Amino acid sequence: MVDVEEAYGAFHEAAKHLKKSTVVVDLTGWARLDLLTLVNLCRQEVDEVGGSLSLSMGDRAVQQFLLPEEAGHISTLLDGVPCTVSGGPPELVLAYQP
Repeated sequence: MVDVEEAYGAFHEAAKHLKKSTVVVDLTGWARLDLLTLVNLCRQEVDEVGGSLSLSMGDRAVQQFLLPEEAGHISTLLDGVPCTVSGGPPELVLAYQP
């Protein structure tokens, strides 16, 4: 299982060199706080180096992390970071565009 540090490290390397990249993270076994920490670290990285961050998440991951009162609004959970939801495994795809 990949942890927050490993996932962020892969994203950081791409952003540091201003290379377009995609990092896929299997979220099986992750806690909600881990997901939020990773997204916030990546967002801070993009704020510092420029470019953009976009996310895509499998619907099983969305179900894993959303609370019932959030009613399926994953962008609320991710504090406004754009995120598309697709069918599939509990994965998060972090895409960096310089």
